[in-house]
Amino acid sequence: MDAILQQEVALTLLKNLGSSSRSARDRGGEPANHSEKEN
Repeated sequence: MDAILQQEVALTLLKNLGSSSRSARDRGGEPANHSEKEN
């Protein structure tokens, strides 16, 4: 059961990181149409 809790925490951390870094969103598969920084 602990493994499931670890996954929940990992997903939460990834979401928090995604809100601060756009690159994380690209990995998530979300459209980068509104990305602030372009390549």
